[in-house]
Amino acid sequence: MRALLMDFGGVIQHSVLELLPAWSARFGLPDHITQRSGPCGALVDQLWKRMPRRELTEREYWAQRAAEIGGLLGYQRQARDLLVRVIGGPEQQ
Repeated sequence: MRALLMDFGGVIQHSVLELLPAWSARFGLPDHITQRSGPCGALVDQLWKRMPRRELTEREYWAQRAAEIGGLLGYQRQARDLLVRVIGGPEQQ
């Protein structure tokens, strides 16, 4: 069996973690949100640090971040919706 594994996040395009701070800042979110982006943020992301300890999955991480960001923007945000909007560029809300 042969397989081809490709990592597009960060190789061909910027990863969501790299794009999230600028996207969040565009909407006036507080620094503790805009500067906390997994290993890419300026502030320590305690939620991200729980993944290597197997206290939560990456899917759970994004679900919690989406709920947190959506709450600050005033509407419910699903993880997939957040990821699509962040990848789409900072001009999208």
